[in-house]
Amino acid sequence: MESEALQWRKWYMDEKAESVELPRAFKDCSLFHRLLLLRAMRPDRLTGALIQYVIEWLGVEYIE
Repeated sequence: MESEALQWRKWYMDEKAESVELPRAFKDCSLFHRLLLLRAMRPDRLTGALIQYVIEWLGVEYIE
């Protein structure tokens, strides 16, 4: 993370961090790992990411 500090800061400061692409080193991580990052660094954006996760794995009917 230190080597990409500016990119991480940009991601962290983004209003919708759950939908913005992660910095290069973490670009290919799974949606579950992305949830873990959000939980650790941006818990305020976790709800939107959890909705995306449920839609992808279970389907839209589980959030309606």
